[in-house]
Amino acid sequence: TKPPKSPSASSTGTSTIRATKRMVEIACQVIMETERAYQIDDGATKCWVPKSQVEWHPDDAKGNGTMVMPEFIAKEKGLI
Repeated sequence: TKPPKSPSASSTGTSTIRATKRMVEIACQVIMETERAYQIDDGATKCWVPKSQVEWHPDDAKGNGTMVMPEFIAKEKGLI
């Protein structure tokens, strides 16, 4: 006998639930950096963000650039 299908499976057997994160880009400056986090300043807010959850795209040697992160982190940190 076959095991029952989980509620998240479609008729083809593939998952219908996708773990997608809405990503946002924040123009900012990296002020400090540790092994696990960046301290950033977007001109209005200074906060720490975990390196494991963000992508840093530097524009110049002064620490200016774009930080790509999940929308929920940007909201949690007051960046949006």
